Amino acid sequence: EAFIKYADSLLFYFEDFPDYSLSITGHTDSIATPKYNYDLGLQRAAAARDYFIDRGLKVDIQTISKGETQPVASNTNEDGTDNVSGRAKNRRVNFKIEKNIQ
Repeated sequence: EAFIKYADSLLFYFEDFPDYSLSITGHTDSIATPKYNYDLGLQRAAAARDYFIDRGLKVDIQTISKGETQPVASNTNEDGTDNVSGRAKNRRVNFKIEKNIQ
C-alpha cells in the first residue's frame, strides 16, 4: 500500500516535470546465491517499472539491481540466527529522479 501511494505521487510529479527520468534499483536480502539475488533485484525493479508503464508514465525508466550488496539492515542477529525483520527491510526498491541532460 505504501508503494502504491508513493508511486502514484511520482506519476503526478512527472506530469509537471517530463524532462526528468526515473531510475529504479532492486535490492534483496542475503538468502540464496549472489547471482540469484542479482536477478531477483532486477525482477523487483522491472515489476516497479511495469507498474509505472501500465499507468501511462512516459519518461525514461532505467532498471538496476544491487542484489544483496547494499543492505540497510543486518540479515542475521549477533548470535548468527536469522534476522527476519532485517531481511524484510533489505527486500526493497529505491527510486531516483534525475534531470535529463540535453
